[in-house]
Amino acid sequence: MGSQEPCIYRVPSQLREVNPEAYRPRMLLIGPLTHSAKPKAHTDSRYLEYKMMEDQKVLYKDAFTKRLDTDNAILEDMKTTIKEEEVNIRASYAVSTTWILSDIFVELILNDSIFIVEFILRMYESHEKIGDMIVDKPFYTSTVLDDLTLLENQLPYFCLINDSGMINENTKFNHFTDLFRCVYKESLGQNIELKDSNSQIVDMKNADKLSSVGVEFKVVKREFSLNVSFEEGFLILPSFPADESSNIILRNVIAYEQCHDPENAFTTNYIHFMNFLITSDEDVTLLTSAGVLTNGVGRSSMVLKMVNNLAIGVLLSNQSQYHDIVEKLNIHHNSRRKRIWAKLRKVYFSDLWTTTATLAAISLLLLTLAGTVASIIQAIKS
Repeated sequence: MGSQEPCIYRVPSQLREVNPEAYRPRMLLIGPLTHSAKPKAHTDSRYLEYKMMEDQKVLYKDAFTKRLDTDNAILEDMKTTIKEEEVNIRASYAVSTTWILSDIFVELILNDSIFIVEFILRMYESHEKIGDMIVDKPFYTSTVLDDLTLLENQLPYFCLINDSGMINENTKFNHFTDLFRCVYKESLGQNIELKDSNSQIVDMKNADKLSSVGVEFKVVKREFSLNVSFEEGFLILPSFPADESSNIILRNVIAYEQCHDPENAFTTNYIHFMNFLITSDEDVTLLTSAGVLTNGVGRSSMVLKMVNNLAIGVLLSNQSQYHDIVEKLNIHHNSRRKRIWAKLRKVYFSDLWTTTATLAAISLLLLTLAGTVASIIQAIKS
């Protein structure tokens, strides 16, 4: 392997200050950046969670060894591989790890790599309780999965490839946070391109105002998608689960984009778009009714706060994949004819009963007019 570029970063302070807990492991510490995060007081509840997981790493290490070998030869081979790659592993971190001695660093990477691989194997092998403290309990499983998405809580992915030999070497991502970013990006399609310059969104109407001019909202039930389109008056959006796990994933992917590739910040651009779309409780209610938002945090005001806070402290590039869509929405909103038609539709055609009643009234009016005209013609003939 050649020279390794940094891909694991400290979260920028302007993002961390908005929601510190979204970047802090709740149970599981992985890698050198969180190695010193253990609270000193053994009575600290967070320390007890960390200590429990460190004990679990020992159990997973023994189980993993038994999967592959009857003695410790496999562990020595893995340790040798990590030692050979130590320079590249350290170089994957954007902050210095020189304060960790070599032997301790190698052991840390070994134990954490084995834990991740064994955890994944158990999660996908197990269809019933197996006496595992983590896999048997959905709350612990969910918490560990959340912790594995945190930007500061990562191992470079080639560690898992080289150590276990059980993960596809054709990987195109650097670590688990980057994996989510890649999934988001690929949801946009193969030919996604950002404009060269000055294509960032600067003005867009919120959902309630768009609805007032006849825009309707449709949802595509696909997780981890950024794909948005506007066709024939329908704004088609991916489902947005407004819950704590989604908040954690989005925050850490955005932090990664800000540090690693700010000019191709597709997820950041999506949140910027949604921040324009959702500016009031009415917007939340409207998009929830359309199935776009799934409220997992409580009141509409809490969903609004969650979405809006995702954009605080974020630096935007000059480019957005939603620029053309927003231009179409603004043209639609500013069209006088469409505003009038939307008002008519809202007043007279808002539901089936109103539509039927309106059509009946129009028919009656036409029949009355026809009768009147017929009477006039008859009178003239006479």
